[in-house]
Amino acid sequence: MSLVRTPRLRLFRIAVLLATALSLLCLVVPQEAAEKANLFGIAPYLGAGEARAADVLALTVDNSTSAAALSAPTQRKLFYAAGRFWVFYSDGSDLVFRSSPDGISWSAKSASLGALTSGDGFSVHYDGTYVHYARTTGANGAPLYYRRGVPNAGGSIVWSADEQVAAPAVSGFSYQYPSVSADSSGHALISYHYEKQNGGVVKARMSPSPAIAMVPGVPRRPVFRTR
Repeated sequence: MSLVRTPRLRLFRIAVLLATALSLLCLVVPQEAAEKANLFGIAPYLGAGEARAADVLALTVDNSTSAAALSAPTQRKLFYAAGRFWVFYSDGSDLVFRSSPDGISWSAKSASLGALTSGDGFSVHYDGTYVHYARTTGANGAPLYYRRGVPNAGGSIVWSADEQVAAPAVSGFSYQYPSVSADSSGHALISYHYEKQNGGVVKARMSPSPAIAMVPGVPRRPVFRTR
């Protein structure tokens, strides 16, 4: 019996070793390389996880003098529309954008959309038709701005109108960290920190109609106090 079992045991051990080796190859061999090698006729099954780190390229879209060109992570800065990727950011002094059809070749930087030294002073939202943005300089006594437009395949945006004042300037107060969205009826929704030196309130504002204007005097609703 032992003479019969010994060859079988050896075959079993060899099979385990081969299975282990193939499992490791699945982790480290890219699918395209394995297909070219066609190892043992099983190449199509090696590296078939489709998560290909080699396909991910790190490209420079622009150089900004701001250390927070895309801050903060709670705000949107990137979207896809009209067959293009769009990224809004601070170039260190202004809010600008670029677009790309493939994520590799990027358009020239847009004209300034307004003063902005840090990326946490704006937010964008694409609702399927319009791109909306809210912008603030964060300075005491400065207003909060809003604008919307239609992105097109050529890389430009057809703005519905000039920037609107979403919330008026108030002496001794500043608007911080805006976030913009839109509801299913087309109303623009903006939340923001309304801050003074000894405390702040997070508030929200909604446009009174799907039209772009944020009419002065629209009530602002406190949501909660930050401190």
